[in-house]
Amino acid sequence: MRRPNRPNSAIAALVLLGLRGALAQEPEAMCNWGSSYGWAVNSLGQDPCMVANDLFSTVPGPCSDSNIVFQSLNGGIGYTGSAALAFYANTCICNTVIYSLAAACSLCQGASLISWSTWTAYCAGTQTVYQKWPAAIPSSISIPLWAYMAINGSWDSTAAKNNASVTAQSQLSRRQNRLPVLAQL
Repeated sequence: MRRPNRPNSAIAALVLLGLRGALAQEPEAMCNWGSSYGWAVNSLGQDPCMVANDLFSTVPGPCSDSNIVFQSLNGGIGYTGSAALAFYANTCICNTVIYSLAAACSLCQGASLISWSTWTAYCAGTQTVYQKWPAAIPSSISIPLWAYMAINGSWDSTAAKNNASVTAQSQLSRRQNRLPVLAQL
C-alpha cells in the first residue's frame, strides 16, 4: 500500500506564508517584545509583523487578493519569500519593503534571517521592486522608514535600528518645533 505524500517537516518549516482562511487556526505573527526589537514599531505602535500582515489584508489590489498571511514562528527558519511559494511571486512579495518587514518579524520572533537573493529566488526581474511598496497605502497603515532602506545581500538590523533612531529623533524635533510657546506670566 502506498503512503500518501506528506510534506517533509523540514520543508514545511520553510513555508513563508499561509493562505488566509485555509490556515485560519494558525495565529498571525507577533513580535516577542523581550527580543529587543521595540525600536521596530511604526508611528502607530504596530510591530513589523502586524504591518506586513496589514499590507496583505487591507491594501486593495493585487496584494490583498493573494490571501497571504504571515503566521507565527517558533524560532528556527524565518520567512522565505518566493522561495517557498513560487506561484505567489509578484511585486507584493518581490520587494525590499516586505522583505525588510518580514526580516524584522522573523528576528523579533527568534527565527533566522534569509538573504535577499533567497527571498527573490523565483521573482522575475519585472516583479522585483526596490525601496517602495507597489500599491497605494491607506492611512491606517504606516510603513516604518527603515523598511525602505536599500538591501545589500541581507537585511541589516543594525542599520535599520540606527535609521529608526534617527527618524524618531527627527520626528520628535519636528513635533517640538511645532509646539506653541507659552508666554510666561
